[in-house]
Amino acid sequence: MAIQTENFNNGDYVLAGSKRVITCTSSQVDQPKFRFYLEVIYDGKTFAYTFRPNQLEYGIIDISSIIQNVVYPINVQQALTLPDALATGNANVFQQNIHSMPHNKFVGTGYRQQYLSTGGSGAKRIQLKLYDFYATSSNTAPAKQGSSVNANMYVLSGYNKSTDLINYSFSDYKLTTTSKQWLNGNYNSLNSTTQIIDTATTDYGTLAFLNRTDDVNDSANTQYITIKYYNTSGTATTEVFTNSDLYGGNFVLYGATDDSMIIHFGCYPANLNKLESSFTRPSDIANLDYYEVYSSNASGSSQYSKKYRFNIIERCDKYDTQRFAYINNFGVWEYITFNKKRTDRISNNKTEIKSSVYNYQLEYANVGAGYNEQPFVPGVSHESRRVTSTNAKQSFTINTGFLQDYEIEQVRDMFLSSSINYINTDGTALSVILTNRNIDEVVVSHNYEQTEYRLTFEYSIETYNPILL
Repeated sequence: MAIQTENFNNGDYVLAGSKRVITCTSSQVDQPKFRFYLEVIYDGKTFAYTFRPNQLEYGIIDISSIIQNVVYPINVQQALTLPDALATGNANVFQQNIHSMPHNKFVGTGYRQQYLSTGGSGAKRIQLKLYDFYATSSNTAPAKQGSSVNANMYVLSGYNKSTDLINYSFSDYKLTTTSKQWLNGNYNSLNSTTQIIDTATTDYGTLAFLNRTDDVNDSANTQYITIKYYNTSGTATTEVFTNSDLYGGNFVLYGATDDSMIIHFGCYPANLNKLESSFTRPSDIANLDYYEVYSSNASGSSQYSKKYRFNIIERCDKYDTQRFAYINNFGVWEYITFNKKRTDRISNNKTEIKSSVYNYQLEYANVGAGYNEQPFVPGVSHESRRVTSTNAKQSFTINTGFLQDYEIEQVRDMFLSSSINYINTDGTALSVILTNRNIDEVVVSHNYEQTEYRLTFEYSIETYNPILL
């Protein structure tokens, strides 16, 4: 006999930033120097941990801090593609900005657009092996004994709250019916089967969903994605996209076991307008009112998820649009746009030294009349205080304008996010850091149940390189 009972708490997906424990019992706890021995295996590496049984002879190990080092969010598409700046080429070597998919992949003699991305480092299956670990006598070293009990754990780079259970349920995110949700875009509900996303035709962004996954989600209908365009007269035009490795995604009939357990889809208007003319794009629809995105069958006639309705809006052009992406609690990107005043600042930290204004480097012993000013030549910009280095830092502050309730929730989630991107008008991204320390301290006003924030950001990479003089 060896391990008698075990609970890996792996019956569903696991968020890396969650509570996660393994419990077990063994028939061998009376053996000399007994321990439980756990191996965590991923990426061809094995990490081993031992832990004691408690006074009731039960073993329990908290692996929360272990799995947090396994996954982290991505900001690049996982497909290797050609740089957007190249009109031609055949070297698929770049992992490009995920927010502005699709990017072109060279295939054979032509190009195929990659409008999907797998989850990359944001999702990983790890293998767990649990053994008895003891010595055969009191004067020998302990070692692994017998065979292991094994389990797979499907880890996502997200987090949960203290009120969430250890076994967090992802049933609402397994795409089988019209009430199931994707992993982002869920702030504003029209009804139980439709989410609303307000967007301009110039907005870039992605939606993400849990793909069919072995063990924990092996019946999800995620092979096809439908977009249905509606003009202002209510006429619909349908385009069906295939979740396949041909287009940057992946669908496995028995369920994914790799990073394709998450699929990102570039489906905001600016992304779709980058598609070639063989696709129906938002720009092809006269008087476009909105379009819907949902998981479907091959014809688009059956719906296996909520509909994500992208309402086409016109933003006020008084101020430049400020668009941000931030990682949500599931480890995928959410998007929010502000259309109010922005203030930019540049600060410069300078290092100074003080020095003499006289020139001590020449010979002055036999200086004749008229040359007495050589140590201090008039008309020259002499330096007594001298700057030896500069380090410029650029920041900007935005006013959000008055926000709706779901937008306030977004701002608060962005405040907690581990990663924020500023999205330029061409879809390129800059990593930024939200420097406000307390979300309630940046409320500008709260009049008539309307709330406005003032948020300050710094660039993760400085715009100007430090200079040594």
